[in-house]
Amino acid sequence: MTSPRWRPAVAAVVLLGTVLVAGAGGAVAGSMVTGAQIRNGTVTGADVRDRSLGTVDLSRRATASLRGRRGPQGRPGTARAWARVASDGAVVAASRGLAVDRRSAGVYCISAPGVRRPAVAVATPDLTDDRTAPASNGTQSFVEIGDPAADCGPGADVVVRSFTRFFFENGSILGEADSGFHVVVP
Repeated sequence: MTSPRWRPAVAAVVLLGTVLVAGAGGAVAGSMVTGAQIRNGTVTGADVRDRSLGTVDLSRRATASLRGRRGPQGRPGTARAWARVASDGAVVAASRGLAVDRRSAGVYCISAPGVRRPAVAVATPDLTDDRTAPASNGTQSFVEIGDPAADCGPGADVVVRSFTRFFFENGSILGEADSGFHVVVP
């Protein structure tokens, strides 16, 4: 009489295959190379994945070598006059020859060489030290270009008027008030 042959069940074969694959995955992870195992100078650019390094990963010398020479000076701007003016009318920075006369609270008369009435100008509040908060008990600053003839008389080419809006619980009040600004006469 012959002995019956042993044949594994399908479930047992699947289970054995799963165990072998899982064991091999751990073996691969356990055999990965770490940075401590790499000898200095043996990794090349071909070994590094593209776009995986930033300037923080480079030496100062390598980062400095990425900068090129300074380019040529650009063309001069086309503005005829420009200025940054403090709230008291003091000129913080300006084109040559520009003068500012603070006539009253929020009214600044500007004259500049090469600028004649009627002049087109653009002004914006200087928000460097601004505390604009359009909420209850807050303020909001803004500026506009006015009429030099009406606000300043002869000699001024541009007038900038600055305003502050004070917000209250039930509304707001608008009034001329000193505020710093930038102005450009194109």
